[in-house]
Amino acid sequence: MLSLRCLALLVDRRLVPPPDETELVSWGPLCIDVPRREAFWNDAPLPLTPTQFHILVILIRAQGALVPGPELSRQLWSLAIPHDRDRLYAHIRRIRKHIEPDPSHAVFLLSIRGEGFRLAAPPRRPAPPESSPSPS
Repeated sequence: MLSLRCLALLVDRRLVPPPDETELVSWGPLCIDVPRREAFWNDAPLPLTPTQFHILVILIRAQGALVPGPELSRQLWSLAIPHDRDRLYAHIRRIRKHIEPDPSHAVFLLSIRGEGFRLAAPPRRPAPPESSPSPS
């Protein structure tokens, strides 16, 4: 039987499977073109690794709901490896460097201690001002 360390090394060398749908997904200032494998934050391109890209696709599809760490690992690497949260947290930290104003105090990509990750509710865009009737 392979040790957990060997198993983790084998998984690291696997390519992250691409998302299986062709779609555009967005959540607040984050927009992802899945078929083209492009991500944008406030219309600026995000330089993401395939794993980071897939993490964001999974979290956007969850629509703000909590995605447990083991489930996120399973979706990324087709299995959840016990005690593998450090690798997942490393990817989350790198994503935060691209999207958070202060990565050490996340406001968009949230960690729920001991449970998992979720995207914060996107900021509401102000409604356009109503046009006032012009005086006659």
